[in-house]
Amino acid sequence: MGPRCSSDYKGWVIFPTNDFHVRLLSANRDRLQPFYTVSTDRWEVTETFFNKTKTYRLAEKTGVPIPHTLFPAGIADLDEMDIVYPCIIKPAVMVDFYRKVGKKVFLCRNRKELRKNYGEALKVIPAEEII
Repeated sequence: MGPRCSSDYKGWVIFPTNDFHVRLLSANRDRLQPFYTVSTDRWEVTETFFNKTKTYRLAEKTGVPIPHTLFPAGIADLDEMDIVYPCIIKPAVMVDFYRKVGKKVFLCRNRKELRKNYGEALKVIPAEEII
């Protein structure tokens, strides 16, 4: 018995199981939709929630409460920010960060750990993706 063609699955629903699959399905939704029912929205909508910087900025704009969150443009900004410890450094986009680092956040108990962990984050993601 040979491999099944896509017509065998016509109309089936595709559910993503992680952030990588959410991005993949959402970005390719228009190409997949003629064959399958894609459970993600189009990328223009999904990206707002996929990228936490955009999510948090939307929450702030619409009055949805979020934890105290800072968006440093670079390591120099850390010295000028009012930071309460302990704090965390997290990525705006989890999937790439987690794949490269093996953790979801860096815990920082003091300014020294903050600067060190920020430097580690910069090795794997750009500054604009560090929260």
